[in-house]
Amino acid sequence: MCLSVILFDQECYGCGMTRACQHMIHGEFEAAARYNRMAFIVLPILIFGWGMEVRATYRKLNGAKAAGDSTQA
Repeated sequence: MCLSVILFDQECYGCGMTRACQHMIHGEFEAAARYNRMAFIVLPILIFGWGMEVRATYRKLNGAKAAGDSTQA
């Protein structure tokens, strides 16, 4: 239960976001819109941020690996 609902009897912008994102991942866009329409903005931003972090980690690991290879030669 959301603290905003408990204290003020009003939903916040995040209410239903997790369920909405889960429905979007499964391609159930109408159900996602019923839970929280902001998920259509939030989920792509989260996916982009996650992808950038994976890319940075991959480059960091490959850079460390390449640096280790050059010292052994």
